[in-house]
Formats: sequence, structure tokens, C-alpha cells
Amino acid sequence: MKMIYPLKTLFVLFSCLFLAQQAVDAKNLVLISVDTLRKDRVGVYLDSKSLTPNMDRLAAQSVLFTEAFTVVPLTSPSMCSVMTGLPPALHGSERNGLAKNEKVLTLAAVLRGLGYDTAAFVSNWTLKAHLCGLNQGFSLYDDQMEDKRWAGLIKGETSAKAINDKAIPWLEREAKEPFFLWVHYTEPHAPYVYHESFAEDSSNRGVRGRYDTEVAFVDHHIGLFLERLDALFPADSTTVVLIADHGESLGEHNYVGHGRQVYDPMMRVPLMIRDPSLTAGQRSSILFPLIDLAKTCMDLMSLQGAAGLGGRSELPVLRGEDSPRKWIFMETHRGAAVGRADGKDDKPRDDPTHLAVYAPPWKAIYELKPKKLLLFQMQEDPGEERNLAKTEENDRAQALYELLMGWYTQQTPLKKQGRHRPLSSKDTEALRSLGYIR
Repeated sequence: MKMIYPLKTLFVLFSCLFLAQQAVDAKNLVLISVDTLRKDRVGVYLDSKSLTPNMDRLAAQSVLFTEAFTVVPLTSPSMCSVMTGLPPALHGSERNGLAKNEKVLTLAAVLRGLGYDTAAFVSNWTLKAHLCGLNQGFSLYDDQMEDKRWAGLIKGETSAKAINDKAIPWLEREAKEPFFLWVHYTEPHAPYVYHESFAEDSSNRGVRGRYDTEVAFVDHHIGLFLERLDALFPADSTTVVLIADHGESLGEHNYVGHGRQVYDPMMRVPLMIRDPSLTAGQRSSILFPLIDLAKTCMDLMSLQGAAGLGGRSELPVLRGEDSPRKWIFMETHRGAAVGRADGKDDKPRDDPTHLAVYAPPWKAIYELKPKKLLLFQMQEDPGEERNLAKTEENDRAQALYELLMGWYTQQTPLKKQGRHRPLSSKDTEALRSLGYIR
């Protein structure tokens, strides 16, 4: 008897076969994110002696991006932007402790739908599943925090060694190809533990000296991770991406930390992508906000299904097309976590404290409270010290301000409420140990 299949059934059948074939042919994807890593501490970006021989080695095998930026200098909002391709107002996580909207799609969810094995090992309390929502799409989301800070009283993070002790065995015994693995290292996040064996100058135990030993420490463990990854899975079968979620101010503009300003030390980030289809050792100066990373990875791996993600793929630009991106928008909100157990600071959504637009070589910053417009010529003034907003460049400053506010007002009606719940006392203590609650 001849079987007649409805057209809709045939379409579903062929779609399933197509997606299954994508999974069979697909490359693995490994995302390494380093918390609070300044671009100018990664040796390949500098001419001075390097703290980061292992990241430098990866960069030599990768395309290195010199104009990469986070869109927000806070861990949970930034990583939500990386995973969704959306700015904070659209994914819902504008501040630490405010999880992204459950309806917003993530890279992990897309890849899992394509048959990928998905796992994440994270090390900063702000990335706890209930605080950020980034467990969506991961078969395994390990957010257990084992290390204690502040005189050994508070568990708020996991060290690079402990992350490797979990992620490497997963690669050795559990990973099923194709897989997406996200590893987030918390060093060199404050309070900057001093690692004597990684110190170049034992007499330098100030903020910068301690920070540099943390960078060298995490680089060492990234090297161990990459060594094992490459031994287990051929480089031609795996795309490796290394980023920072944001940078860190080490005294510039009278500030140590991140989250409360949008100057370059906090916004510029290292970015390198190793993929067999890309030219190893290439440097690219294209504007690359981290919201473009998810779609770029999907494009690199020749995968369909990225339509639900934000951002755009930068792969066509890497292959010679003109970039449609002429500027990058940035923002920050109050760094303190929302919904504290003590009842203070319970307002989950509020206006940002700073907005910025970078349209090379110009950068405009708008401080909302008190209202103040700043303009910098970044090639001549990379330290952002000379405000040109009320000089002969005032017309340019106003034009960038209008561009910035046009972008911001377009987002405002589209805000998608993140999941807001009061923090437990345990969450509050852990986030205080990381400097997010004062």
C-alpha cells in the first residue's frame, strides 16, 4: 500500500535530518572567559615583557582583535550579552543579581537544539544560575563555589585550578562531540590575591602588583587547560574563543574596580578566535562588541539557527567585506547587586548611570547623574583625560550625544523584565566579598 505523507510532515522530517547532519559535521566550540582581565595585561597586545605566555601562544594561533569591547562592565550583564547577542536592556540583566529574561534565547540553547553536548564551569558568584539565568541550554551548569575570601569566611568564587580540576575531567570522560564548553575563570577579580610564585617583583605588593600576579596565575592555568584540550581534540575540529567579560580600572580616573564608569580600562577587552578557517596570527582592527560573538561563532561553524540571537556575524568583515558597524554603544548601571536581603536597594530596574558611544577615533560619554557630556579623541588622548565637549568640537559632541540618546530611547520601550527576587543572606555576603555590595 502506497504511503502518502502530508507536506508538513515531510518538511518536519527533512528539517530534523538537516539539523542532525549539522550536528554530525559540526565543530566543537570552547569559550574561555576571564573575569576582569585588562587588555593591556595580555602580552600580545604590548611590546613589554609578557605576563601571559599561554594566552600569547593561543593568540599566535588565532585572529587577534584589537578593537573589542564589552557593552557593560559587570559580569552577569556582560556574559548575558555575550550569550544572547543583546544589550542589557533587551535581555533583562542590567545589574548583577538580576537574571536575564527566561524567554530570551542563548547560544547554549541554540547549540543544544542542534544536538550539541553543552557544559559550563563558572567561578564567580554573580554567575550562579539563579542570579543570572545563563544555565539555559546547558546540560551541565557547574556553579559550585568552593574558595573562601575575606579571612576565609565567605565562599564567593572558584579558583582557576579548581575550575580546571572539573573542566578537564569532563573533557576526558564525559564530553560527546560536538560539544560547547564554557569555562569562566574568576582571577584576576578583586581583591587580587598575591601569588608569590608568579610575581616578577616581590617588593610590588600594591594593587597593580597583586593584580599582575593574578593575571600570570590564571594564564598558567589557561595554558594547562589548552594543553589538555589540544591533546584530546584536534585543533581542526574545535573553535576556541578567549575573551574577558570586562576590564578593570587600577586607579585611572581615581577609581579601582569596575562597573561604575565606562572608561577604556573597563570597556576594552582581549578577544582571540582560533578556528581552522581563519588565518593564524592575523590582527584585526574591526569594531567588535561582544554582542557580535554568538552569531560570529555560529557563522564560523557553518551552523543554521542563529536567527533568535542578537548581534551580527563579523565573519564577512574578516573575509574582506566592508563593516556596516561604525560605532559601539556602551552603558553601565549601579554595580551593587539588586534585591539585597537587608531590604536596601530593592529597585530592580533603573536608568543607567553612564552611557557611551565609540565612533573611532571619537568617544562620547554621558553621565546621567549629574548630567554631564564628555568627548575624547582616543588616538590623541587614549587616557581620556582631555574633555573636548565644550571646545571647538562641541558640535561633534552634540551629534554623538544625539546618536547615543537615540539608541537609548529606542531600547527603553523594549525592555524585557529580568527575573527579580530578593537576594538571600548567603548571596548578599558572597557578592559583598566580591565588591558588588558596599
